[in-house]
Amino acid sequence: MRSLGYEGRRHNPRKADLATWRERFAAELQLRGVEAEATSRRARGKIRKAERGVVRSIKERGEQARVERLAREEIVREARGGKGSTRPWEAKTRERQTAIREGYRRQAEELKRSASAADRDLAAQILRFVASMPDFETMRGRLLKELADTISKAKSREPKKGRARGGRESER
Repeated sequence: MRSLGYEGRRHNPRKADLATWRERFAAELQLRGVEAEATSRRARGKIRKAERGVVRSIKERGEQARVERLAREEIVREARGGKGSTRPWEAKTRERQTAIREGYRRQAEELKRSASAADRDLAAQILRFVASMPDFETMRGRLLKELADTISKAKSREPKKGRARGGRESER
C-alpha cells in the first residue's frame, strides 16, 4: 500500500488490518450482489504462499530466481553435511493446518447428526473439501523431495557393478 493517511504519514497495515479490510471488502461486494467471502488462505486449504510477481516473471523468462537458487544451495549443503536444521515455524504451520482440518471435521460431524437433509448434504460437502485439501508441503519440503528424486534418478542411471557398458558381464 503506497498511500498516505490523513495525518500525512504512510500507512503500515498489519496482518489483522489486512484481514479486516478483506472482510469489509467482501461484505461490500455482497451488498452489491456479488458472491464473495473473505477466508484466509489456510482456511481454504492453501498452505504455501503464492509466488511473488517478480519471481514468477523471472521464471517465465526461463531463469532461476535468486531466492530459489539460494534455497536449493542451502538444501544441498545440509544434505552433504548430513544434518538438517529444524524450522520451528514449519511445526507451527503443520499444527495450525491440522487444527483447521479438525475443526472442519468436527463441524461436519455435528451437521451429520442433524435431522435436516440439507445439513447432512453440507456435511458431506465439507468432508469432500477437507479430503481435497493439499497435503502439507513447504517450499523447503518440496526442494528436499526434488533433491531426493534427482539423486534417485542419478543412481538408477549409474552402470551396475560387474557389468560392462554393453550390459554383459565384464571379464576379469
